[in-house]
Amino acid sequence: MNRIYYFSSTGNTLSLARKFAEKIGDAELLPIADLDRSQQVDLSGADTVGIFSPVYCFGLPQIVWKFAKRIKPAADGAEKPYCYAFFTCGGMKGSARFILQELMGERGYELSNAFVAKMPSNYIAFLNPPSESRMKKLFAKADETVDAAVADVLARKTPEVVRVFPFDALSDLVAKRATAILHDYDKYFWVKESCDACGLCERICPESNII
Repeated sequence: MNRIYYFSSTGNTLSLARKFAEKIGDAELLPIADLDRSQQVDLSGADTVGIFSPVYCFGLPQIVWKFAKRIKPAADGAEKPYCYAFFTCGGMKGSARFILQELMGERGYELSNAFVAKMPSNYIAFLNPPSESRMKKLFAKADETVDAAVADVLARKTPEVVRVFPFDALSDLVAKRATAILHDYDKYFWVKESCDACGLCERICPESNII
């Protein structure tokens, strides 16, 4: 059985997780935002475990970081699943892979592979959305990445990873700092009079902090 945990705030990552699950077959899709955060995450019993996440500030969203910290340590001598990550980003991939790899290593699991697909940037406070033609190219390339990733996971590939200094060190520093402080920045966002109070953002917020 192929188990896929995913976090997707706007749908970019979810769309690729769904395509991946359909292509690899015998897959279970589990939203990280819906898991019981008081319980450990047990990775045992699966043939493969995938963690799908966007890249935030060169690293992991805090909700994914906390998820990884809750992974139940692997039992000594127990058979472990093939673990991999799939990241989406609007720009650079940063150190998300290495941060997740470190967290999983602390729990006795190896992150055997990681894949990255560029998707339309949705951080509208900083960047304008790409043109429709550009988005079509990004989607097509992302689909190719999904196909290649499925093939690698089925083949249980474990490629050698080389860190690039000093970029990886700097992005790692920025990412870990962002994880520590950005959760307080929601106080700088508020609605205007144009809000029609439909309640959609409140219902789908993964942190339940829209009121």
